[in-house]
Amino acid sequence: MDPSKRLLFEKRAMRNYELARLRVASRVAIVVVPIVCVAMAISSQPTECACIGVLLLVGVMGMRWYGKGLDRIVVPGLVAGTIPMFAGLLKSKFPSANAEAACLVLCSVGFLSGAYLARSAFANSTASMKGWIAGVGVAAATALMGCIGGGLEAPFGVAIGGLFVALYYSMREGGSSTQS
Repeated sequence: MDPSKRLLFEKRAMRNYELARLRVASRVAIVVVPIVCVAMAISSQPTECACIGVLLLVGVMGMRWYGKGLDRIVVPGLVAGTIPMFAGLLKSKFPSANAEAACLVLCSVGFLSGAYLARSAFANSTASMKGWIAGVGVAAATALMGCIGGGLEAPFGVAIGGLFVALYYSMREGGSSTQS
């Protein structure tokens, strides 16, 4: 084969490969778009929710496209952030004196449940701290859509839950997050 034709063939093959990876990564929109739409429908500030939702979608698509362990943390991160998001949205819809404390507790518990799912996702891999940080970022961005109109309890709940998870895994079995 002529070297110029071979180079053209290799470029075309690489382009098709990357487009296929992007198509696979974009499947996460099936999960993210409904979450963002519900947040926009409930929130008192739907424009801000849409902006955060677009950034969240681009971020998780990038993580899924990049791979290297980050692709498996997307769904647990979304789960970890969805519960605090709904807690913040409900708090802003139904304000009461006890709503802030309940929101903080629900956000912490929600993050802990998502962190358990993330631990399951990383059980048989060489998970890195980069993956955990990315998962917390996805969770925080998702939770942020819920606290735009009603205060900062959701991100604080996510942070508290993340702190407990980090402490738990740092004290358990010598601090390794990859052992089951």
